[in-house]
Amino acid sequence: MKEQKHYSRKNLVLLFDSLLGKFLGDKEVDVKNIFEKTKEHPKITGIAGMVVEQSILGYPANQDQKPDIFIENIETEVKTTGIRRCKKNKNNYEAKEPMSITAVSIPTIVNEEFESSHFWSKVAHMFIVYYLYDSDTTVKAADYAMFPLIGYEFHDTDDVDKEILKNDWELVRNFIIEIQKNYVNPEEEYPRLSHELRDKLLLIDTAPKYPHPPRFRFKRAYVSSLVDKFFNHPLEILPERITKFTDIDSRCHQYTMQYKGKTVGELMKIFGLGYINTNLKKKVQYVNKNICEEVVVRMFGGKAKKLNGVEDFNKIGIIGKTITMSPTGGRTEDLKLMPIDFNEITSPNVSFEGKDDKISSEAFDKLSQNSYLCIIFQEAYLDSPINQNIFLGFKRLSFNDDFLMKQCKPVWEEVRSLVINKELRESVVCNKDGSIRINDTGMIQTSLNFPKMGRKNSQERHDFFVRGSGLNSSKKTEVVNEIHMYQQYFWISGQYIIDSLKKEDFL
Repeated sequence: MKEQKHYSRKNLVLLFDSLLGKFLGDKEVDVKNIFEKTKEHPKITGIAGMVVEQSILGYPANQDQKPDIFIENIETEVKTTGIRRCKKNKNNYEAKEPMSITAVSIPTIVNEEFESSHFWSKVAHMFIVYYLYDSDTTVKAADYAMFPLIGYEFHDTDDVDKEILKNDWELVRNFIIEIQKNYVNPEEEYPRLSHELRDKLLLIDTAPKYPHPPRFRFKRAYVSSLVDKFFNHPLEILPERITKFTDIDSRCHQYTMQYKGKTVGELMKIFGLGYINTNLKKKVQYVNKNICEEVVVRMFGGKAKKLNGVEDFNKIGIIGKTITMSPTGGRTEDLKLMPIDFNEITSPNVSFEGKDDKISSEAFDKLSQNSYLCIIFQEAYLDSPINQNIFLGFKRLSFNDDFLMKQCKPVWEEVRSLVINKELRESVVCNKDGSIRINDTGMIQTSLNFPKMGRKNSQERHDFFVRGSGLNSSKKTEVVNEIHMYQQYFWISGQYIIDSLKKEDFL
């Protein structure tokens, strides 16, 4: 066990202020030539952290579960994390990946209490150093030398986050205790840890899967919330905070009892939201479909337009999704998930679920670490205007391993294969009579051989599929394998969503 070094807050501020904007590979930053290691070990991981710890702070690599250093006599964990520009707003930043914290330590965690646990000692006080992962592609370790340091903070976990982290940690510990208590061969049951608690943990998860030594991680959404706070993009804070899923569930139940059966228009009037545009000729009223999510934020006491504009929802990865069923309870619209990052999906350092020491894909992280708060409405009659749709209540939806590995992974890998092997094809779409189909802009309609949803009874049907999205065919901004196309997204079929929700009770 190595002795922990002591630092003053003032000296750290002076040191890191002098390095902001400089690259990790600059001589003033990497004074101990850590990047030399990449010549013999080009795939070495954690190179940015090594530079911060060994070159800047000057302490050796440390595998102990104790915090790294003392700052003003307070044990403090040093964390170096990469951030990237948000795809929708290049002026904002988001976490590049989850933040690894410490080993789960299955043999010893069962005898720990949260306040004295290795985990809490690591996250109570942290010195977080941010560097900009300034590349659209996955790079080699040596290329991290061109990434700049752009911020640092002395982060003390507040009481609200402490309570959430405690609840999460105790769920993991108690799960392991129950396994050890009830099974003769608990090692056979430990692999359940990563997925059976997935929809119960708010800020953390565990990875990789047992028998690989599992570690506690901050979820990507939580790290992004820390980034938001530090770079001055604060989100709305609810008057009544959320610290566990049961807080969400109980309040959703309360609002269902209070507002069930009311139309969108009636809810808008109750919460003083906007105006309804009336088409006098057809005597039909129209509202923006996003109004339903804004109504729900108002139910929770907030004023943001979407759930991800509220800190508590944003940091625990709760995504709002309005589900509108037909009058008979039938199929809703398909669920658009995320744009496909073709640089990431073709990178040799990425695999779908992060297998074999590779980075997990953004698709896997988003589907496995987030959950959807489904706001259920029903049409008053077929294709009724949004303001006439009737509020039914809430259901919470998350995606299990079976869906991720049997439905999502094969499609993700097929997209990867098509692009890498140059097998992506664009073909002209024809009508039933063989004539070429022309779209509304007067251009020839084409189709790509990405995995499509397909017909309901088709063997080629995918509930997880690829579809482009854009204004019109004259603005195809994505170019892959020299083919111009709309930006491509991963989707989940509306039928799968409805079928899954039928298995869930209203909150």
